[in-house]
Amino acid sequence: MSLAAPWAMAKQRDAIVIGTGAGGLAAAAYLAKQGLDVVALDQADRIGGFLAPFSVAGFTFDPGVHYIGRARRGQVLDHVLGELGIDVQQAFVEMDPDGFDVYRFPDLEVRMCRGLERYRDRLIEFFPTDRDGLHKFFELLHHYSEAQRAWPLAHHSPRLADVRSLRHMPSVMRWARASFAELLAHYIHDHRARAVLAALDGDVGLPPSRLSALVGLGVLDHYLDGGFYPRGGSGALRDALVDAATKYGAEFRTNAPVVEILTRGSAVRGVRLSDGEELAADVVISDVDPTVTFGQLLLHSDIDDKLLRKVEHSVPSISAFAVYLGMRRDLRSHGFGAFNVWQYPTWDLEAVYAPALAGRLPLPDELSMVLSSSTSRDDSDTLAPAGCSTLQLITFMAWEPFAKWAAIPPSDRGDDYRQLRQEVADRMLAQLDRHWPRLVGDIEVKSIATPLSNTDYVRAVHGGIYGPAHTVGQIGPGRFSTRTPIDGLFLAGAGVNSCGVAACLSSGRTAADAVHAAQRRVRVRASTASRAPALTERKAPQL
Repeated sequence: MSLAAPWAMAKQRDAIVIGTGAGGLAAAAYLAKQGLDVVALDQADRIGGFLAPFSVAGFTFDPGVHYIGRARRGQVLDHVLGELGIDVQQAFVEMDPDGFDVYRFPDLEVRMCRGLERYRDRLIEFFPTDRDGLHKFFELLHHYSEAQRAWPLAHHSPRLADVRSLRHMPSVMRWARASFAELLAHYIHDHRARAVLAALDGDVGLPPSRLSALVGLGVLDHYLDGGFYPRGGSGALRDALVDAATKYGAEFRTNAPVVEILTRGSAVRGVRLSDGEELAADVVISDVDPTVTFGQLLLHSDIDDKLLRKVEHSVPSISAFAVYLGMRRDLRSHGFGAFNVWQYPTWDLEAVYAPALAGRLPLPDELSMVLSSSTSRDDSDTLAPAGCSTLQLITFMAWEPFAKWAAIPPSDRGDDYRQLRQEVADRMLAQLDRHWPRLVGDIEVKSIATPLSNTDYVRAVHGGIYGPAHTVGQIGPGRFSTRTPIDGLFLAGAGVNSCGVAACLSSGRTAADAVHAAQRRVRVRASTASRAPALTERKAPQL
């Protein structure tokens, strides 16, 4: 397709970032650090995507961040954030090391603690008949951890110790085409022990039978060195990233929805906003879902048939429904500490996800919930008035019951929508009171978010909160690549590697590195061409 005439375009930028979630923020900061003139655009009225908090009457809520793993010195967040001048020791506070995740089943409560061996031994105490299987499972988990860390090192800075770690790759990759349920069944006999090991998989939103075995291992590995929370809430992490980016010269714009990525031939040339404004750039990084990038923002003629088929067959992740409470009481005095609570109504995790995956509302006795209190883990005292607390209740939710209102502006969705929203919220609060009597009280603020909220703010496909679902067919090569077939167009976000703050931040840095590498190749080719000797006519030899 062709761009509008040059005089219709805004000034030429070096790079445009679409979306300001964790991936977009990291990409903008790293591009600006490289010296590029960058503008990052967000369709919402706030920067940050799922990192963006909202505040009501002095209570601040985090819609997308409940905890983060690997936030110590030398770990992934330190590598990504440290180069932007963000100190992980100052940016994060560690949650309860003896139980940062609490799994509550009908007749048992298990606390996930920090440390592979410590957590393994704790599970052996609960399930002694599976001692041998748990040892073998956690040995595999250790092999996964070693292989996963060695793989990028072996490509970028190979050392003998790193290459030796790759010896664990075969034992891990044998499970590359298996589900997590198949892996667990191979090692663990007690169905309750399997449920506990899979309880954390709510972080990617799939039951064991549909979840990739490697992702199931990856989620456990990510948190086995502890859980962390951004000090001051997700907004503080968002602000630190924005400050880093603006320090290097990046610009941010809100209320700037991109409706088209402009191309000429096989190369990107800019974007068009919903009001018709066009911004020119030779580099665009899209931090929105890849199926939106390729399925809505580009003409199909710009995309080959293979990629179109991948977009059309991509399955979005599960959605969620949330209730946010601001209370004039300190939840820590009611037994709620620096941890998350996963409230499961049954040991059968397949049944837990069944209503959402079947496209229907859960019945009261089918409701599973995650309880998360930012004020109970944060030490900045900035998220609520003195002596007060926040509490977030989350349950997995089908998109279908809310789909008919998707095309209607939020303010015009009417009484039927509001009634349905309230009915689900009341059902969740009733279940909470059943399992945690008198935890909730003195409510000052109540806010409700449905699957439509995710679409409204971050263009989440069918309200999905984790990008494309982490099934066996949608990991590794099944996800989307940082580089695209269109010159100058790169991807970041949950559709690239995986979901979660750490993975998305890493995807943004990877996208910026890919831009830098591509530009370096262009400069090398240009320099080589300029140094090539001129061709001169040679006389034919005299015979």
